[in-house]
Amino acid sequence: MKHASIADRRNTTSSASEDRSDLDSANGSTSNINSVLLVEPHQSPTNLVFGYLNLFSDGVHNFTDGMALGSAFLLYGSVGGWSRTLFLLAHELPQEIGDFGILVRSGFSVSKALFFNFLSALVALAGTALALMLGQDPGQSSLIEGFTAGGFIYIAVAGVLAEMNNGSSALRSTAIQVTSLMLGMSVALCISLVE
Repeated sequence: MKHASIADRRNTTSSASEDRSDLDSANGSTSNINSVLLVEPHQSPTNLVFGYLNLFSDGVHNFTDGMALGSAFLLYGSVGGWSRTLFLLAHELPQEIGDFGILVRSGFSVSKALFFNFLSALVALAGTALALMLGQDPGQSSLIEGFTAGGFIYIAVAGVLAEMNNGSSALRSTAIQVTSLMLGMSVALCISLVE
């Protein structure tokens, strides 16, 4: 009887330790998932420099967007200005979300990334104010629009086309790219016809 109780204790202990190891492994996998999701990116100087470069380029881009908005209100009145405002908002929202992700991945905390992204977005107001001040002279407003159009064309040629060429050269991929380009041009044409 004494041997039976020792054997029962061993089985119970063994079973309890197996249950505990199963529980630990389950908790371990959960904690591993949590650690993957909540891991702070490595805050190396290279990562931070990448984040600050992104902030600078986003600020320049937002300044150019602001100049485009200011010149749109000057050249096309409130209807043209507001339609371009809606167009730029549709373009900016996904970009700002992407910029936020880049900042967090570069080592910024979530609150700092939100704050600096907000400051970068405020630069658009400076661009709008500059365009409105310079645009009081009728000859200047068309120059401002030409400057901003040149900036957008540069972004398209240097960034978008280069990225399109990095992909596969399959016929299907090329057809999708050309269709997307034509769709974008059609939307721009429709907006200009409505104004």
